[in-house]
Amino acid sequence: MRNDFIGVVPAAGRAVRLSPLRYPKELLPIVYELDGEERRAQPMTAIEYTLRAMRQAELQRVLLVVSPAKADFFSLLGGGGDYGINLGYLIQENADGLARAVDVAYPWVGERYVCLALPDTIYQPLHGPALLCREIVSRRADVMLGVFPTDRPEQLGPVTMDRHGRVLQVQEKPARTDVRNTWGMAVWSPTFGHFLHEHLAAVPQTQDVHLGELFDKAIHAGLKVEAHFFAGGSYRDAGTPEGLASLLLRPPPREPHEG
Repeated sequence: MRNDFIGVVPAAGRAVRLSPLRYPKELLPIVYELDGEERRAQPMTAIEYTLRAMRQAELQRVLLVVSPAKADFFSLLGGGGDYGINLGYLIQENADGLARAVDVAYPWVGERYVCLALPDTIYQPLHGPALLCREIVSRRADVMLGVFPTDRPEQLGPVTMDRHGRVLQVQEKPARTDVRNTWGMAVWSPTFGHFLHEHLAAVPQTQDVHLGELFDKAIHAGLKVEAHFFAGGSYRDAGTPEGLASLLLRPPPREPHEG
């Protein structure tokens, strides 16, 4: 178990992109597994996928940030025992973006490293968070980003890095970019945790602050931001209709051509 790391999973969003969905998007079944010799189909939800990744990273504690309207999480996930983790819940009254959701956990994190994974994204490899937890220590970085190839970086967070994995720039949904990747998970040290908390405390609550922008500001502030590029990996967002379709739907087989 990694006692010096704590997992943070922000799940307080309203799923407006999947409207009129009437239950948490994180509870969407994204795959069905065959269970045992009876070959029964067992659904796995998006958030359960994330908790498996946290378990592979040997995290002992995971904090789930939820809105008051998402009581379904308590009955489904309980204390995390079924997933081999200790799961705690933090309430975020208003969905104020990813950076503020992460900061809700600040008083409970202390001087631990944070491992962040999003509960509505499906990525390969599953051991990505475990690898980042190892590399942030071995590379003595303040932030380690897991970066994945994508064909729609303008909708995500493309990362410019040098050949050694040092991050030069993190963009937030740029109108145009030649960078064909996105960050999809992150691990950071207490140094960046304090940096994030102090920056958010200095701006009005009504002002939007994106986590990718804070990664970029950290570079300019002299923090060591590094990345691991999963060249053969994949990253899909189950919180959008397009991402959900890519996970669940397959084109029908082509009819044989006659003549």
